Amino acid sequence: MKIREFTEVDFYECEGNKKILPQIIFTDPGWFFDTLENGGFKKGYALLKQAEYLNERARNIRIPKDDPSQWRVEYILTVSGEYQSFSIVENNLPKRTGLENVIESDRINMYFPMTLPGYCKEWYIPFMSDLISSLFGKQKKLISGELSEIFFCDDSNFKNNSNFKLDLPPRRGLL
Repeated sequence: MKIREFTEVDFYECEGNKKILPQIIFTDPGWFFDTLENGGFKKGYALLKQAEYLNERARNIRIPKDDPSQWRVEYILTVSGEYQSFSIVENNLPKRTGLENVIESDRINMYFPMTLPGYCKEWYIPFMSDLISSLFGKQKKLISGELSEIFFCDDSNFKNNSNFKLDLPPRRGLL
């Protein structure tokens, strides 16, 4: 696995600190996807290419299990269609029945909350909590820039997008 040098985003600041795109995706995915869809990353070719690369990966996260094909993601919605949570369950378990709506997938899609009618940015709060717990463990609450880079540069974390490559220089001092 090669860790790549991502560009700091000079028009996104959180608590006075500039961040790199992989870190922004873990802290503010709604902003990332909205900015990409509205052409906000066209300020520089390198930044746009990085955003497209990360967009593809963020929508195709492999289920973090030894044999992902034996598992599924269940996105759980409220009766009114609002995002509630997601869980990773074994394929041999029966489908959920009950009041909530369930949408199943063979991958984790960080864009999923934005696909729902009436999308609300606050839906990313429980989504990201579920995602970070699933990927890094329940004790992890925040993802550093370094950990976000490591995650997004590891091809084994993603499903069906190994052909999408990003030509960035290796990052010095990391791995």
